[in-house]
Amino acid sequence: PVDFPVGYASSDQPYYYRLKPTTRGTDGWSEDWPDPLIPLRDGSVRLVAGRTQPLWFDVRVPAETSPGEYTGTVELSFAGATYTVSVKLTVWPLVLPERKNMKAIYDLRSGWRNIFPGDRWEMIATWLRLLSSYNVSPGVIEPSPKISYEGGKLSMDFAEFDRTCTLLFDELKCNVAYTPGFFYALGWAYPPKEYFGFKPFTPEWIQILQDGLRMFYNHCREKGWDKYFVYYLSDEPDGQNDEVQSNLARICDLAREAVPGILVYSSTWSHQPKLDDHLNLWGIGPQGTFPLEEMEQRRKAGDRFWFTTDGQMCLDTPYLAIERLLPWLCFKYNVEAYEFWGVSWWTYDPWKYGWHSYIRQSHEGKVYRWVRYPNGDGFLTYPGDALGQKEPVPSIRLAAAREGVEDYELFLAAQAKADQVAACARALDGVRELVQIPNKGGRHSTSLMPNPTAVQGARVALGEALAQADGR
Repeated sequence: PVDFPVGYASSDQPYYYRLKPTTRGTDGWSEDWPDPLIPLRDGSVRLVAGRTQPLWFDVRVPAETSPGEYTGTVELSFAGATYTVSVKLTVWPLVLPERKNMKAIYDLRSGWRNIFPGDRWEMIATWLRLLSSYNVSPGVIEPSPKISYEGGKLSMDFAEFDRTCTLLFDELKCNVAYTPGFFYALGWAYPPKEYFGFKPFTPEWIQILQDGLRMFYNHCREKGWDKYFVYYLSDEPDGQNDEVQSNLARICDLAREAVPGILVYSSTWSHQPKLDDHLNLWGIGPQGTFPLEEMEQRRKAGDRFWFTTDGQMCLDTPYLAIERLLPWLCFKYNVEAYEFWGVSWWTYDPWKYGWHSYIRQSHEGKVYRWVRYPNGDGFLTYPGDALGQKEPVPSIRLAAAREGVEDYELFLAAQAKADQVAACARALDGVRELVQIPNKGGRHSTSLMPNPTAVQGARVALGEALAQADGR
């Protein structure tokens, strides 16, 4: 249920007032919305009068399957009558790699700890298996290395951390993660954190930061995991605050001095020129907050780009456009990954309320406001206990994200043949025509994806072009 199609609602009223959003923030409406993918257990579905009940089917095609057309049927029975639906499946000559090329991060947030309360490893493994099955990474790895500081020396215990990394990278073939939260410096307009009581930029603080980064990356390099990590430095730093900018620039330099070649990431959204030649991995808004010409200038300087997407993956948008099309935007605009801030942030029971509670929030730790985040923002899963299961329940938004990541593999396969096969080049032109920067952003999916049929048509054209290139 959604009470009001809200973007971000903010209020200065006292806590005892009933806070209500007043400004529309999505292209949705106030009603029930389809979102959780409830598993079918005994082959039966309870129908409710006056309500449409969709059924979603996942079809998994083994890698050794021969390309071509396959047919089958789905039988639906009701009140003694059986209805048969014909199904045709076309398999294209492309085997998706186990480790995908598109990088997508969906952070695990507070609610993820609510499952398997008595077995932490089972909880962690369950979440990692679920997210990897939808082609996304959890971001920060739990548990982090155990870090201690005694006698002027830093030490790290990697035992539990390595267990998670072995599952995530070696078994599940995930392709990206953030460095541990220990290294996260600051967000918004806050000052940098202290390390073991040492103030920022004291000699001890600098040594702890640099020794820690060296120790972490050296260990991951020995395991073959270093290439998957980026140093997540800061979330949405204040671009107008000179002290914040100066602090970040200095920490960037310290990190790059400690670990040459390290990717230092911050979700700046826009171009913050004072970070030029310090930050080398920018988190930019997919709606066009970082001008394209400035992106090209920074690329020439060696910088790289991800999309950052807070507040955009809402459940009350009709077409699931941003989830599906982020990899399309990445392909067109040479952006190598995207990240979203939460997959399990449940401020209310999401089965009962599709919106969030108001929370107290401050940009700098001094002035606080009540803020309500967009509907569905921060969660693309549901707790499984409402269905009598421990495992979390995915959403159709997460399924759209999975499809987008797989689309990206089609793009790469067609690009590899575009010079020799005209159909592949034409199909890729069709893909690029369907996404544009600037745009209205993810909360306005009918603008971002005005014609969903065209998106499916472009995907089919890619598959047919690959089949033609394969002589089929």
